[in-house]
Amino acid sequence: AVWAHLPSFVFHSLSARAMSRWTVTRPWDHPPRASREAQRRQGTHPARVPRVHAVVVTHNSERHIEACLRTLLDGTVGAHLTVTVVDNGSRDGTLPLVRRLFPHIDALEMGDNLGFSRAANHGAARHRNDVDWLLFLNPDAMLMPGALGTLVAVAERLPNAGLYGARTHGESGAVDHSSCLAM
Repeated sequence: AVWAHLPSFVFHSLSARAMSRWTVTRPWDHPPRASREAQRRQGTHPARVPRVHAVVVTHNSERHIEACLRTLLDGTVGAHLTVTVVDNGSRDGTLPLVRRLFPHIDALEMGDNLGFSRAANHGAARHRNDVDWLLFLNPDAMLMPGALGTLVAVAERLPNAGLYGARTHGESGAVDHSSCLAM
């Protein structure tokens, strides 16, 4: 399992120009835009709760998915959250577990293992027009309390980045230094 200070795998901004390329967006493809914080200070953006759609792609993830979804749902503060679990042909009971324990979560069955990218695209397409942010989360990731709210706050202060990652910790609690690289 992976513990994340900020949600892991990818947190992605859905700007209007990015809609046609929303799986891979480079910050230099988009013109600078004022942060929501700057818009609030100028009185041009109403105070509101950001809308986040989390996509969790699974494949035989029954062992981890409950903890992943519980930490995601329990730790959500400062954002309106919707969740889609996209199952890539699991044979271990992942999807029945999700449907039984989390009936309010959108569970999408692919039937076959389409791979992470294709499954993530299917999940993201479910809500891409009615959210501000997409969160791609691995099923073995568990969020630390307040992580999603912190990530949303950072992303809204730095809107031109377009793509945000996480600092992760292994099961022992040690920081995974590959998640701390600045580019």
